Amino acid sequence: MLPNVGGSLPNDIFSEGLGLPTIWVPHSYPGCSQHAPNEHLLAPVARDGLRKRSPQMRRPERWFVGNVNGLGGWFFRYLFTNQVQYARAGLDARQARRLARNSPHRREAQVTGFAPLAEFLDEVGLLGPIARRAWKRTKFL
Repeated sequence: MLPNVGGSLPNDIFSEGLGLPTIWVPHSYPGCSQHAPNEHLLAPVARDGLRKRSPQMRRPERWFVGNVNGLGGWFFRYLFTNQVQYARAGLDARQARRLARNSPHRREAQVTGFAPLAEFLDEVGLLGPIARRAWKRTKFL
């Protein structure tokens, strides 16, 4: 029996090389989907890592990380209002996208959803002035 741990295990050495039968025993909960396309990292683990890492960053690295995350605003704005989804629904894609981007409900939901992440990034000093401006311009802040 081989425990299913992160990373690759040399299963072929046991099964092919030694001719031993192997049984994979996962040790994680099903929602984790280890090594699947939707594999994830738990937010508390990532946040704890950033809390510990950000004070150790050199000034240029902190500046870069603290400002490059602002690109996320443009990326998510594009994803949330991608014209393809409206076209597939049989709508005028340009008009639907314009309506979606100007919707006060979407704006409220976007700001509410992003608020905890913005607060955390600000707390650890990783929400730089360029990133803050990008998140505001894309209406996440």
